[in-house]
Amino acid sequence: MISYYLQWNPNPYILDGVLPFHLHWYGVLFVTGFALAYYFAQKIYKELELPAAMLDNLLLLSLFFSILFARIFHVLFYDFELYANNPSHILKIWEGGLASHGGGFGLMVALYIWTKYYKQKTYWIILDIMAIVTPLAGAFIRIGNFVNSEILGKASDLPWAVVFLQEENPIPRHPAQLYESLAYFAIFLIQYFTYKKVGFPAKAYYLFRFLFYIFSVRFIIEFVKEKQENISIDLGLNMGAILSIPFIVVGLIGILGPMFTKKQLQ
Repeated sequence: MISYYLQWNPNPYILDGVLPFHLHWYGVLFVTGFALAYYFAQKIYKELELPAAMLDNLLLLSLFFSILFARIFHVLFYDFELYANNPSHILKIWEGGLASHGGGFGLMVALYIWTKYYKQKTYWIILDIMAIVTPLAGAFIRIGNFVNSEILGKASDLPWAVVFLQEENPIPRHPAQLYESLAYFAIFLIQYFTYKKVGFPAKAYYLFRFLFYIFSVRFIIEFVKEKQENISIDLGLNMGAILSIPFIVVGLIGILGPMFTKKQLQ
């Protein structure tokens, strides 16, 4: 019987056998995403005539803390038993296993430390800039997950379903990683072109929209994903959906709050 589904079985290494070392697609895509996000952040920074010299240090801090907390969240909330029994695996981030919820938290920690160290008064506007460009980095990371055949979708008979041949049960599945990647690209474009049109109309304007857009998408796509966590949850939702809810609520309150305030003042 001929299968019309995409048979996905990529080599996780770039130029395997040619280079004297293993260069993972996941790592390259991860760095590419952050580099492009940095490029657009620097572009906005210069347009606002802010001192761009210190932005390099913010990038390094953001990379470090986003990876650190993304890994911590993954270890604690998704596969604690595995890492508790194999602590050395915690450091193997090139194999995947980064939670976007922790990554977002790490970015805020990095920015807080940066503004305190440099005594900057631009915390909220920089946070808004990060909220504009971060979805672009997330889009590339999800492509890396697709290359790694991880964060799998549930079984599907849709024409664009993918058979991940590296899995024990190679059946057609939703390409959930690509759903998220496309959604994150779209969110980046919405945020960036909104900035180009209206600038920064209010404090945390893009931050609240980032939280609402990103984690609403994440919440919805979790319903076509296989369970990733090894923790028993009996709420009808997986861990990704549960962790998304507080971010959605905060984002929605931030978006709608000024509307209600204006009505009260009228």
